[in-house]
Amino acid sequence: MLFPPVNFGVVNEGLYRGALPSEINMPFLETLELRTIVILESGPSEDLDSTILEFLDDNQIELVRLSEDEVTQMQAMQSKMKLDKIKLQAVSEDVVLRAMNVVVDENKYPMMIADLYGKHRTGTVVACLRKL
Repeated sequence: MLFPPVNFGVVNEGLYRGALPSEINMPFLETLELRTIVILESGPSEDLDSTILEFLDDNQIELVRLSEDEVTQMQAMQSKMKLDKIKLQAVSEDVVLRAMNVVVDENKYPMMIADLYGKHRTGTVVACLRKL
């Protein structure tokens, strides 16, 4: 039995979205024959699980990690303080633009866009792509 990542979906032919994959998702991802995985990170790059890194290496999948810079993180923290009860952390325009530069390169397809939960950051990039 194959298990896709949480919040997995097909955006267009050869373009997928979802949460960061885990070991249980590897057989499913193999069926997609991915060339690229774009990971949208909310902060400084954290270490990915070694199983994921090994899977990417074994399958010759390019890993593109896009994260917020320190200035954007500070602005987000200040906005969070102002909003107090609302816990939204918007993806910056810079990350969206960098992601779009990768996503429009058809040579990198099939491709998956992912973030921690496969919702907000990924959804923002997908929404921008659909506006093109």
